This record gives sequence, C-alpha cells and structure tokens, in this order.
Amino acid sequence: MTSMSSKIRGWSSIWIWVLLVFSAASCTQDGDFWNLGRRNPNDPGLNVNPEDDRLPLIRTVEVAPDEGVWRAELRSEGQRPMELVGWVWTEDGSAPLYPDHDFVVSDRVELGLHEVAVPDGFCNSDVRVRAFAVNQFGTAHGAVLPYLGESTAATADWSMAAVTMTTSSTITATATLALSNCVTVQEIGLCSSSSAEPTTADATIPLGQTAGLQEAVLTGLAPAETVYLRFYAITSLGTQYSQGLSAQTLSVGPPNVTTGSAADIQGSSAVLQGTVVDDGGSPITDRGFYLAPQPNPGPEDAILSAAAGTGFWTTAAENLTGNTTYHFRAFATNVEGTSTGDVQSFTTPDVPTPSPISPIDGTTVNCCYFYLDWSCVDGATGYEVEMSTSADFSGDPVGMPESPGGTLSVGTTMSTTYDANCFEGEQSSPQMSTGSGATSGQTFYWRVRAILGGTTGPWSPTASFQYTF
Repeated sequence: MTSMSSKIRGWSSIWIWVLLVFSAASCTQDGDFWNLGRRNPNDPGLNVNPEDDRLPLIRTVEVAPDEGVWRAELRSEGQRPMELVGWVWTEDGSAPLYPDHDFVVSDRVELGLHEVAVPDGFCNSDVRVRAFAVNQFGTAHGAVLPYLGESTAATADWSMAAVTMTTSSTITATATLALSNCVTVQEIGLCSSSSAEPTTADATIPLGQTAGLQEAVLTGLAPAETVYLRFYAITSLGTQYSQGLSAQTLSVGPPNVTTGSAADIQGSSAVLQGTVVDDGGSPITDRGFYLAPQPNPGPEDAILSAAAGTGFWTTAAENLTGNTTYHFRAFATNVEGTSTGDVQSFTTPDVPTPSPISPIDGTTVNCCYFYLDWSCVDGATGYEVEMSTSADFSGDPVGMPESPGGTLSVGTTMSTTYDANCFEGEQSSPQMSTGSGATSGQTFYWRVRAILGGTTGPWSPTASFQYTF
C-alpha cells in the first residue's frame, strides 16, 4: 500500500509539474507578464507579447501634429539581424499591418530613435500609423496611433480679381485661385452677364483645371456695353466664385494708330511699319502712310494705302531718291474719321558711283570695234552710259552707236541704259563702233552712273580715248 501510494504521489507530482509547465507556457504565449523584464505592457506605444521572442522590440512614438514627422524607437533587434525599420498606415481608421498597407522605411536599422518626414497627400482622412521592425524571423509592430497632421480644412480661395483692359469690343479680366492639397478641380472659368453676380448658369468661358493666375477675354461686345463677371471654380468643395466685377467697353470713336520705325532702308526703297491698336468700335475701312520729303506729311502728300484691318502691318515705299530724308506717319480710318500716328523719318543712303575701267583715260582705240567697261555697284538694278565728242557732254543726244551700225558725229552726245549684268565685279557694254566727221584721232569722252530702284546716282569721272581709223 505504502509503495503504491508513494507511486501515485510520484506520478501526481509529475503530472502537477507538467500542468504547471503547460500553464506557464500558455501564459508565456498569451499572458501580460511574459518576459516582463524586456517588455512593458503599460507602455501604449510598445509592442506587447509578440508571437515569438526572437522578433524585434519596436515602439511607436507619439508626436505633435505640427511636427510633420513620424518617430519610432527600436529597443531590441530580437535574435536575428535586422532588415527594416519603418512605419505603416491606413486612411480608413483600420489597424495597419506591414506589408499589407502603405509604408515608408527608415534609412538605417540600428537601435534607438528613428524618424521620417510624414508622406504627402493625406486629405483629412482617418489616418492610423504604427511603427514596425523586420528581422530574419519576421515582423513586429508597435502600437497603432492616430495621425492628425492634416487637421486644417480644405480650401479654394479667389483673390486679386480685376479688370485689366477694355476696348470697344473686348474686356480682359484676371484673378488668382489658391487650392489646398486636398481639393480636386473639375473646371475653372469666367461667367458673365448683363446683371450683377453672374453664375455658371450664365455665359461662361472655360479656362482649364489648373490653379493660379487666370486670365479671360470677353469678345464680341458692343461699344459702351456694361458687363458683370465673376471667375468660378468647380471643385470637390462645390463651386467657388471670385469677387464680382463690372466693366464697360469703350464708346465708338476714331481709331488708335501708332507709327513704327522704317526698316530695310535702301537707296530707293524702305519698309514702313504701323499698328492699329484699336478700331474705335467701328471697322477700319482704310489704313496706310502719308509720305513726304518735308515734315508733317498729310493727305496732300503721297498716300500709301494698305488693306483694311487692325493690328500690325507694313507697306513698301519705292522709287525713292538716294541721300534724301523722308517723313512719314501712319493713318487709319473708320466711320468716325481718320486718326494718325506720330511722325517718323528715315534717310535713304547715297547711290555709290561706278568707275570707268576701259578704255581708260588717254587710251587710243584702233579701228574698228571696242567695248566700254566699268566697275559694278552692289544692289544696282541698271547703269546709264553717255559718250560724247565734247568734254562737257553738250550737243544733241542720239542713241548709243552699238555694232553693227551707228556713228557719232562731232557735237553729239550718245546715251543708253543697260540692265545690271556684272561678272567678277565688272560690267561691259555690247560691242561698239563709231566714226566721226572729224579726222582720225578724234577724242571721245564717256561716263557711267548706277541706278538703284528708282534712284539714279552721280556720274562717274569722265574717261577719254582717241579713236583712229
């Protein structure tokens, strides 16, 4: 009996010891006192009783909303090398888990305090954040904390609304739209009406979906018309309007025209420039330039008309005289009358003088044919040549005696005009021959001048030669 009782008591002690070990193991997995030397269940930011003591020990650190950072404290690496320290979050109020939800990671894995800037894009959602740490055994999470960094209200604000320009048919207005990060835009535009406080139910001009400075131009308005307008923005917050504006288009009047400077000035031409800034509320029926060598040109001087219309235009002035100052002014005409711009002026350059080359002065030309050669002038459109038996080129003019016929009698002057046809800087007349009523050895004189457009330059120096036959 005694022996049997001793055995029973022995087995009972064993079973009691097994039950205690099992209970302790159960407490170790589920109880709050497991490994209390390393973990503090009273710290709300610290992970408590992870599934495996080999995991890291990570704490989510609470921070003020205006700091703009998330912090975590890694207190233990567990029993394997560390791989990641980071933060995971949700925006619907649920508890976040790594890697099931969005996360960011620290740039290091050492023990101690970790910090990261709060990611952008939270729009007043119910954000929950928690720290996590990963080693080769798995992941441990800290406690879940709310993030209140986006506590300010979403806004869409208009400012600096103003009318910046009016004409007889247009109104230009600007305003600036500022949006907070959490606001989405469907449409931005300008609404207008003949009554105050227009809405999107009235006429609208869509301007896109980008916030910032906005500019809109109302066109097709009548002279002296009053218009009310407001900028609008259709956003996730609803429709926001700018300050109400009103403006009146200009009344019908004479045009507004300006005279520009002359361009591409040549010896016989120039390009004149002008701009009809405003038609005065009535279509432009004529525009152009008054041009004259004297100051203050007007309708009594040369009139260079151009096509009707507004805006910038140019007109070519041709057949001008070289080395001459011209004055010009732009004009524009509508039903109310003609307006002119300021007077501008320009000076045409002098036409260069060619030089006789052959026959050179004092040369003797033998029977029976010869050519006249002279130097070319850049831009010349032609050359006029004279030849005479008189040094002063007096006498009756006749045609230039070009071969095979034609003679030059004593007391006559021959002349003709040749189109420019230079070769290597020189130009020649056609083959020529001449005779004279005087004896062989008569002296002849010749000279040449260049023509640029409508301008004829000065005569060259006179060259002479003796013609023997």
